Amino acid sequence: MFYVYNGIFFLQNYSIDTSRLLYFCHKLWKYFTMWKENLYKPIEILTREHDIFPTDVHRHSFFEIAYIVEGEGTFFSIQSENSRIDELYRPGMLFLIPPNTAHSFVIKSHSKYIFIRFTDCYVTDYIGSNILQSLFVTEYFHIPTDENDTKKINLLMDLIAGEQSARRHFSSNLIQCWVNSIILIVSQTLTESLIIEENNAVTDKCTYLLQYIQQHIDRPELLRSSSLCKMFNLSPNYIGRYFSRNFGENMQQYISNNRMRLIENLLINSTMTIKEIAYKTGYSDSGYLIKSFTKHYGESPLKFRKNHKTKSQSTTDIHDSKNL
Repeated sequence: MFYVYNGIFFLQNYSIDTSRLLYFCHKLWKYFTMWKENLYKPIEILTREHDIFPTDVHRHSFFEIAYIVEGEGTFFSIQSENSRIDELYRPGMLFLIPPNTAHSFVIKSHSKYIFIRFTDCYVTDYIGSNILQSLFVTEYFHIPTDENDTKKINLLMDLIAGEQSARRHFSSNLIQCWVNSIILIVSQTLTESLIIEENNAVTDKCTYLLQYIQQHIDRPELLRSSSLCKMFNLSPNYIGRYFSRNFGENMQQYISNNRMRLIENLLINSTMTIKEIAYKTGYSDSGYLIKSFTKHYGESPLKFRKNHKTKSQSTTDIHDSKNL
């Protein structure tokens, strides 16, 4: 066979069949010469139109979301020497291509694409590490969004394309928000698919139990023990111990703390009334929210909001006086 020393291949058996040697060398050459593209900024958006896709099989060091604006064809990925995945595409379809995936497109009719490229660091820094984990779970590349999410994706892509053409003062900020929304929709779709298809996978279940709670923190009926047991295939007598063992915290306390953090954020960063916040965070009435919040923070929501605004104003005044 062969061995490697200082990056050089040496044959140990000189009687090896010549055709096999040539075949091996061809595969080795193809592997090391496959083009791998890098991204030198956290996020990039490209709009492209082609009759023949210009790039052969290649890899990226980053994530890429491919949105089909128009046209038909085939997306394919090379998994191994004898394994290839082909998925037909048409307008409105969305594909997620993780890093280091060997892939390309074959065009059947003139096609227009929007490519959203982003690094794993971008997802971790701007959205969350739990979202990053969910982007690696799919075995296929087409993201099967439901009718409601498909409409959202189409609208967001139109907004992104329009804002890229306009290039106004806050275009970059708006585009970033819309891109984050698309990534979250993709993550949510993959998470829900994984729960339905692989609810017996214990390791993944831990990760997605937390994500499910965070995504549905405003829907307490979905976060009751009975509902969570049904969703994650756990027994009512076991789910509390399962959560504590894996996360070192009481499950209901974790849910309550997350809901309080959401309320705190809305009090500080929005002008919503207490009644509106109660409705948004899943409380049956504002009185129950006030009671729960006061018990948790030692002061009423209105007093908390007033005190925070006072502190913020004081900090601003001090900063302004230093700049005089």
